[in-house]
Amino acid sequence: MNASSLIEVTTGTPLEFKDLNIGLDADSFAWTMSATILNRASMDQIRPTADGPAEVTATINGHQWRFVIESYSLDRRFARETYSVKGASRTQLLAAPYAPKRTGRIESQTTAVQMMTEQLQFTGFSVSRQSGLTDYIIPADAWGWDNKTAMEVIAELAGAQGAVVVPDKNTDELHIRHRYKQAGPWAYPDMPLGNIDAIIADTMTISYASQWEPQPAYNAVFISGVTKGVAVDVVRTGTAGDKAAPDNFDDLNVEAFQCRERGLAVIAASGNQEIVTIETVLPTSGSPGLIEPAMLVEVRDTREPTKTWRGNVLGTSISVSNPGTGRVTQTVKIERHHY
Repeated sequence: MNASSLIEVTTGTPLEFKDLNIGLDADSFAWTMSATILNRASMDQIRPTADGPAEVTATINGHQWRFVIESYSLDRRFARETYSVKGASRTQLLAAPYAPKRTGRIESQTTAVQMMTEQLQFTGFSVSRQSGLTDYIIPADAWGWDNKTAMEVIAELAGAQGAVVVPDKNTDELHIRHRYKQAGPWAYPDMPLGNIDAIIADTMTISYASQWEPQPAYNAVFISGVTKGVAVDVVRTGTAGDKAAPDNFDDLNVEAFQCRERGLAVIAASGNQEIVTIETVLPTSGSPGLIEPAMLVEVRDTREPTKTWRGNVLGTSISVSNPGTGRVTQTVKIERHHY
């Protein structure tokens, strides 16, 4: 599919470029961007100034991202100048080296969402939580943080219930999402199609590769608070709970349902699995759409439907070699479990 792509500065001036790559993985705080700028006139639009680094928007087949340009380098050959530039989405401003590191402690009862919102005060950023991801209460003096940026604190609060932080592409919003759907990978085959975030059909697949990466198999884990909180034995439904993961002790283990969510993520990450890398297309509309980390996708075999499977997205990257003439591809890394 031909690329409909554009990079422009915030004033709306288009830049001449090639080899645009955009990516994100499940444990990153920001989308990343790299591209080759083809002339000095374009590069002059995005050099840093006394006001700080330049911002650009990148648009690919209708999907738009905002980036802060963090670095560039010059390549001068055969009387031509090109520049390699790298950038990160604005959520990077909440992490090092842009954001200050602070130390603090919960002095009065609060919730995880309230704590996240407090960390984002005066930044212009906000958080949203995936449906089914319940807020939890943190007792007074139960938890604190030491020398951490706002993004590190938010990631810790999300991780305490088996969730990840997925930065928005072009708004100042952090999406808190389940790392695994609540029922766990063992239940994915029987989930209704409405619970699937994207479908990658074999007819849309350009390349397919697999790396076998087995983990110790667990069906139970003990989750406990330290100074306060609760203690919960989390056991995978339908099992004897006889293969326990290492105990998890944390000041943020404060509510039974929150501990259950954390324990489910520990169990879900274990066992026989492969990391599948699929190169597919990024159309302007229709399937498979833009695929992001923490999505649950169905990899559909249209010739042999019994070989269709589902897995969690670990990372994605989008590539455009020559705007207007080249194909837009996205490469998706998926965690596939075998039971």
